[in-house]
Amino acid sequence: MKKLFSFLLAAAMVLVVSVPAFAQEIPSSRPSQPLKSTVVVENLGNGITVETKTTLWNTSATAALASSSRSASRTKTYKANGSTVATVTLKATFGYNGSSAWVSSKSASHSTVSGWSYGSQSLSSSGGTASLSAVLTQWLGIIPIGTIDADISLTCSPSGQIS
Repeated sequence: MKKLFSFLLAAAMVLVVSVPAFAQEIPSSRPSQPLKSTVVVENLGNGITVETKTTLWNTSATAALASSSRSASRTKTYKANGSTVATVTLKATFGYNGSSAWVSSKSASHSTVSGWSYGSQSLSSSGGTASLSAVLTQWLGIIPIGTIDADISLTCSPSGQIS
C-alpha cells in the first residue's frame, strides 16, 4: 500500500511540475485582445470633428518563415456638432521580417446615420501600407450639401512598428 501511495504521489508531482510547460499560450496571428490604443481628435471646421482611434493587436512569430505578423485597426468617427454621423474602419494584418514588410490582409467597414452616405470606396495596399479612401456625403433630402474625404492608412515598418 505504501508503494502504491508513493508511486501515485510521485506521478502527481510529475504532472504538477510539467503542466505549466504545456499550458503556455501559443501565439496567434488572429486578433483577440488589443495591446494598445491611441486616440487623436481633429477639428475639420463647420462643426465637423473626426476622432481617429488606432488599435494594435497581438503579434506572432513564425519560426519556420523567420517572420512575424502584426494586426492593427484604425477607426475614424465623424461627428457633426457633437453627434456621430459616420464611422469608417480599416483593419490590416502585416507581415515583417526585419528587412521588409507587407500587407497580408485588409478589410474595411463603415456605418452612417440618416442624412449621410458612404461611397466611392477604394481599398489598396503597397508594400507595408494598407489604404482606404472613400467619400462621406451629407444630404438634405435628395440634394447633397457637403462631402468629406474619408482617407485612412496603416503602415508597418520592417521592424513591426505600426504608424
